[in-house]
Amino acid sequence: MDSRIYIRYLNGPLLWMGIVVGLAVVAAVVPTMIDSTWAAILFGALVIIATVACLLMRVKIVVNDGEVAVSVFGVFTKRIPLREITGVSIGPETGLKEGAGPRIVDGAPAYIVSGPTVRIEWGRSSLIASAKNPEEVVADIKARLH
Repeated sequence: MDSRIYIRYLNGPLLWMGIVVGLAVVAAVVPTMIDSTWAAILFGALVIIATVACLLMRVKIVVNDGEVAVSVFGVFTKRIPLREITGVSIGPETGLKEGAGPRIVDGAPAYIVSGPTVRIEWGRSSLIASAKNPEEVVADIKARLH
């Protein structure tokens, strides 16, 4: 079988809250950058870049015949060998309460951006990851387990 890539971007109320906060940050930072020192300009630019990065946050699940790799921000990545997976199921729905990014949800590490999730179990560990179509991800992983 080939590799399949599943991507879910930040969405819903978390995205809209991020947009509002992002606009507020830009409105507050840009005026301080005008006629400022290079350090103030650099700080303002870094704040704006960090805000944009958060708004573009995504969870990426890559499923192939050897492993399932889950990443958030393209920085935090967990690779789970397919042979070690003992279960996969639809996970809990996440939202404002859980936030976005690397988190702990239902006692398990989670890479989330709000919305439906999948739960991948191996040994005594599990990982929860956001998925646009969790049923499709679960079916893909289960098909590769047999």
